[in-house]
Amino acid sequence: MKPIPILLIGLVLILTALELCSKQIIPSTGIIQIVTEKKTYNIADHIFQRQMTQKVKAKRGSVWHGVYLAKFFTENGFDVKKYQQCTLVAKDGMRITIPMDEITDNQAFITFVKDKKSGKYDLKLIMLQDSFEQRWLKYIVQIILE
Repeated sequence: MKPIPILLIGLVLILTALELCSKQIIPSTGIIQIVTEKKTYNIADHIFQRQMTQKVKAKRGSVWHGVYLAKFFTENGFDVKKYQQCTLVAKDGMRITIPMDEITDNQAFITFVKDKKSGKYDLKLIMLQDSFEQRWLKYIVQIILE
């Protein structure tokens, strides 16, 4: 057998391994930060999981179990009327800013989604009226109330 095909196969295997390693997702820390103008609150994700008691249907027909973001805020002592908008930040840096009136109109829904690779559950935002999931966000680690 010629040495060139063996070298090419080896190179392909090395590049494939590097590609797979670079796509790993950082696992959830189990803590979600809620930031207000005065204080930062660290909330364990099991607090979110305990409150995930509702079932809704998104515009595209998918069914989700979770909690409305407005209900979560009010049940945990945050006065949503004091704020103009809410920014959710994912662990990869992606940000979604939602006007508070959409949150109080029960358009923002949060749920836990199991990551297929790590097996851990991460917080996900679902905007119920979005037709093409353009403002949905996975892997939320921080919520900023402004």
